[in-house]
Amino acid sequence: MTLDSGALLGGATPAPPVAVAPLAATDCDRAAASETNPDNAAGVAPVDWDQLDAPAAIAACRQALAAHPDHPRLLSQLARAYQKSEQRQQAYETMSAAARQDYPYALHTLGWYHETGVGTPVQLDTALSWYAKAGHRGMAAAWNRMGIVYADKRKPPDTNRAIEAFRKAAEAGDLNGMTNASALLRSRDRRGDQEEALAWARRAAERGSAAGARMVGQHYWDQKDFRAALPWYQRAAEAGDTSAWHELGHFHLVGSAGVRQDTARAISYYERAALGGYQHSAMQLARLYALGREVPADPVQARRWLTHGMPKLSVNRQAHSRP
Repeated sequence: MTLDSGALLGGATPAPPVAVAPLAATDCDRAAASETNPDNAAGVAPVDWDQLDAPAAIAACRQALAAHPDHPRLLSQLARAYQKSEQRQQAYETMSAAARQDYPYALHTLGWYHETGVGTPVQLDTALSWYAKAGHRGMAAAWNRMGIVYADKRKPPDTNRAIEAFRKAAEAGDLNGMTNASALLRSRDRRGDQEEALAWARRAAERGSAAGARMVGQHYWDQKDFRAALPWYQRAAEAGDTSAWHELGHFHLVGSAGVRQDTARAISYYERAALGGYQHSAMQLARLYALGREVPADPVQARRWLTHGMPKLSVNRQAHSRP
């Protein structure tokens, strides 16, 4: 059967909110709540994947479900714990039980399971269908994930549908959707795309997105309006965007946009970006130390940064690594 992708992205009326029985925080929530679930129990901090203690979470969630059978929030958290413990089939079956109740987080996560092969073969069309169900139930992150599938997983990529999906995520307030829509519109470059790309990047930046601020800076950089670009790169860097530190390094290395030339500061910014994982900064440091123009030649430092910066280039869509 061929998937009707247009129908998935169509302007269907969002489904009404799912009625979930009120339930105060349990030990299951405290052990396995996900940062991507908008229905987390009040007052409970999400548990980072690396910090999730799977055996303890499984025990806590089983106990909570014994007292509150089939509660979808608890089922989805038990599934998350099963996944962490590599009980992938159990994770899939348990998340499916929550999805049968139209629980948005579970619908979204089943999409991710089909996209990545957790407890089931990779089936991108099925993943898209689950993402659409979750999106229509109010899970904005599911539209973003759908866009990533269209842009990066489908062969050949479907840029137009990816942009549609990212727009849906962005319109629903998802910051990753805003920045991904901006990036893809900027690369497509049809009439009006650059203006829309800037608008989404600016909206994301205004809501605290470091990537959004960096994208606004990049827009002005491409327009050769370096003075306008500089404060956006500063804003992005201060918010934790490593590539923005690289751009600030360039401003200080050459002394542009009213910035005083300061090689030592440029080097410190490049190092900050490189140590944060931005390979281009490491390669820039290797070049500077190898050529010995702006800084004294230092073969040891050149080799160090060259090794550190061996390219690991890939498309970097903004998304949580797992639900």
